[in-house]
Amino acid sequence: MNRARALRNLSLCLKGTPPRRAAWTELVALANEALITPELCNTLAGHEDLQSDVVAFLRDVEARTRRRNDRLITAICHATQILNDQGIEPILMKGAALWASGGALAHPARARLTTDIDLLAQGSDFERSLTALSQAGYRVLEDNLTNCDHPVVVLGREGDVGAIDLHRRPPGRADALGVEALIENATRVRCGSATALVPALHMQLFILIMHDQILDAGFWRGAFNLRHLIDIAEIVRGADSLSWEGLMELARRAGAHQAVCVQLLAAQDIAGAVIPMHVTARFSARLHYARQRLQFINPWLNTALKRIGLNDLVWRALSLRRFRTS
Repeated sequence: MNRARALRNLSLCLKGTPPRRAAWTELVALANEALITPELCNTLAGHEDLQSDVVAFLRDVEARTRRRNDRLITAICHATQILNDQGIEPILMKGAALWASGGALAHPARARLTTDIDLLAQGSDFERSLTALSQAGYRVLEDNLTNCDHPVVVLGREGDVGAIDLHRRPPGRADALGVEALIENATRVRCGSATALVPALHMQLFILIMHDQILDAGFWRGAFNLRHLIDIAEIVRGADSLSWEGLMELARRAGAHQAVCVQLLAAQDIAGAVIPMHVTARFSARLHYARQRLQFINPWLNTALKRIGLNDLVWRALSLRRFRTS
């Protein structure tokens, strides 16, 4: 696969201007790899040069994703009700927060492939939430509470289509974004007959970027989470209330200003996000974005780095040390 060409053509599709002639096999292959295939269906609807088998495939994937999402939304509402019954109002994060940002969890217009449900419960509510969900049939699949940068417990239940990531606090440095700040700036939404909190838009952006660029070490490894770049484009679209100053202040406190700027540049260039010029104007950020894009379209670069000992764990350690000391 020519990844440079596939990324270029995929980017055109995401921006609503599909190429007249494209190597659809490699384009769809990259979309499959990035878990964004369902979102291509509406973008490519009515495209004249699209092969009938490609159309059929995209429509099938989109339909399956929407059915799965219906079950995930039911699971979000059910889990939220379990916590409400204990007097706990969870904070929705990442994909669940995106679905709820419009004011209610309903049937989303965008067929986003969501892998799990991210909920956050603070302080003593965390242990009570874990107990309540366990009593409701969820079992612990993974316990990462000792991870100081991402304390989370993964819970699953037989028959569900996705696990629950129960967070103790937002990912990243503990002094960058606290739970109290999340709650103070949150909006209350309905989840069926239950209620939950949704973070302010600039905080949603910060959480997405910290997860990708710092915790997953994407800043160093040239890893773009294309789903999250589309998420960023959706968050900023028509968001008059988004506080760019608030986002940059969080980035400064986390020592991750460069990483935030790079991710926003990627969302702008690849997914068509409308980002203010003053946010992405740093020349050093543009250089880092060019370097990341080069690594993304040439995976052999990271393979070569691994051969000399720079594996994923080293990248992650370097990124966390770098941003802790910034």
